[in-house]
Amino acid sequence: MHLYKFIILSFFGGTMACAPKTFHKPAQPVQLVHPTFNASPSVIIYKTRKDYSKFVPVILSSDKKKVVSYPDPADIRNQPTPTALAQGYWLDNRGINDQVAFLNITYQDYAKRTTAPTTSELLAWVIDSDPILEMYNCGATYSYTDKAKQINEVIQAGKTGSIFKKIK
Repeated sequence: MHLYKFIILSFFGGTMACAPKTFHKPAQPVQLVHPTFNASPSVIIYKTRKDYSKFVPVILSSDKKKVVSYPDPADIRNQPTPTALAQGYWLDNRGINDQVAFLNITYQDYAKRTTAPTTSELLAWVIDSDPILEMYNCGATYSYTDKAKQINEVIQAGKTGSIFKKIK
């Protein structure tokens, strides 16, 4: 009887030993960026209530009654629209802050102008004076070798609030 068990176990053990083995190499963990926060130009990401990526941003006063900063049409001839990121975030390429508002004119149409509009005209063109849902300072520009890729890794890892500084 013991010989019978030995033969059976040897047979099954031998066939199992000959079965192909699949080894899965563990995925390399993504090395998340750890940006420097200082007086250098900062990388800003944000989410908006609607997709305003094609519309010109301006900066309003804190009471939202005046336009305090706006681009000259020549400044946006290369159309520095924001870069789409993961989970509805946008990477700023213009220099906005939490007082941003968006105009009802696209980068393309604004760039065709020969002169800048007056601040009164700009204020009348505002389509959303409080468009920002979330905004983060992602640290100094020089902290990145590939901003969009590295920021997307942070977003996808769910570390946006712990690695970046929340502005709004």
